[in-house]
Amino acid sequence: MNYEHEHDQKLTILIESTQGDWEATFHKTAKISEVIEATRQHFGFSHEGNYQLKLATGETMRPERTLVSYQLKDGDHLTFVDLGVAVSYGG
Repeated sequence: MNYEHEHDQKLTILIESTQGDWEATFHKTAKISEVIEATRQHFGFSHEGNYQLKLATGETMRPERTLVSYQLKDGDHLTFVDLGVAVSYGG
């Protein structure tokens, strides 16, 4: 019974990136920023890059929101987008 309750709090999603696909499980209350960071680490993207997650509809997910706030279901696909390294050109 405890296992079922624990499973109810998690969500398994497929994250698609230029480096391949990753099926990952997160707590439903995980922030999008946490999912982006886990994905960045999983694929070995630069920590200095700028990244986004997008829904299947193409909508950009807001980093401060949680997975559950987007009403995602197990098996949903998200797209990890590498926006490149932010460059500062100075004054």
